[in-house]
Amino acid sequence: MHSAMNFIIIILINFFPFMLTSGTFISLEKNKSFLLQKYSPVYGMFMYKKKLYIPKFHENEVSIFQENGKHFKTIEGLHSPHSIVVNDDYIIVGSYKRNTLYFINQNNNYNIESTFTFPKTVGITSLGIINDTLFVADYKNGSIFKFDYRKQKITKKYSNELSQFHDMKIFVNKIYILDRPNKFIIVADTDLNILEKIHLKINLKDFDPLSLYLFENTFFITDYSDSSLKLFLNSGEFVSKIKFKTKIEDVFPTNTLIDEENRLYLCFQGFDRVIRYNILKSNN
Repeated sequence: MHSAMNFIIIILINFFPFMLTSGTFISLEKNKSFLLQKYSPVYGMFMYKKKLYIPKFHENEVSIFQENGKHFKTIEGLHSPHSIVVNDDYIIVGSYKRNTLYFINQNNNYNIESTFTFPKTVGITSLGIINDTLFVADYKNGSIFKFDYRKQKITKKYSNELSQFHDMKIFVNKIYILDRPNKFIIVADTDLNILEKIHLKINLKDFDPLSLYLFENTFFITDYSDSSLKLFLNSGEFVSKIKFKTKIEDVFPTNTLIDEENRLYLCFQGFDRVIRYNILKSNN
C-alpha cells in the first residue's frame, strides 16, 4: 500500500499571500522536507540547537534531524510518543497511551535514564519547559501539571473539567494553552495563574484547533476540521487561512513551530515527512 503512495505530495500554493498584521502580508515557500520513511502520525515537534526532534506516534520512536534535513539519530522504545521538549540535560518525551514521561540522556548515548508515570486517567498531549520546570498538558482531564523534573515531583496543578488541552507553547515566560473544544487560548504565568483567555473568533461550526504558535502578534493555528493553517491576531480575531490539498484522506496538519530564522514547520497526522517553509513578507 505504501509503495503506491510514494508519489503522493501535499500541495501548498508556494506563494500564498495572507495578512500577518495590518498592512503586512506574508506567503509560504517550501524550503525542506524531513523524511520519516514511514507514514506515521506526528503530533508534536521541538527544535533545539539546530536539530529537529520528531516523535512518531505509531512507530514508538523519536527521529532527530539535522538542520539540512539529514537524519541524525532514532531513539526507540518510547511508547506512543505524542509530545517532546529538549534542553541541555534531557530529551523529555510524553507518552499519551502510557501516561509516562521518558527522560533521555543525550550525554549517555541517548539512553532512557528514568521515567515518571502519571495516573492512568492522564493523557499527555503537550510539554513545555522553563529551566528545571516542566509543564505537562493532560488532554483527558483538562489539566496542566507543573513538574520539577530534577526532583521528579508535581508541584502544582491547574484544571478545568470542561476543557481538553491539545497543545501548549511557552513564549517569554508565559504559557499559552490551546483549549480544543472551547476554542480558547488560555494564557498563564509560570505558577499557573490565569492571566487571560483569548477566544478564537471565527464563524465556523466545524473549526477544530489542534495546535498553536505565536509569531509577531499572530497565532498560527492548525485546524483539524478542514486540513488548514489559520491565522488569528493576538486579540483572537480571524485573519486568513491556508488550505492544504491532498490526494489521500486523513492527512491533516497537526502541529506547527517557527524556528529562530522565522521558518515555519508543519507535521501531519498521516504523512511520511515534516515540511519546512520560508515565511516571506511584503508590504504591498
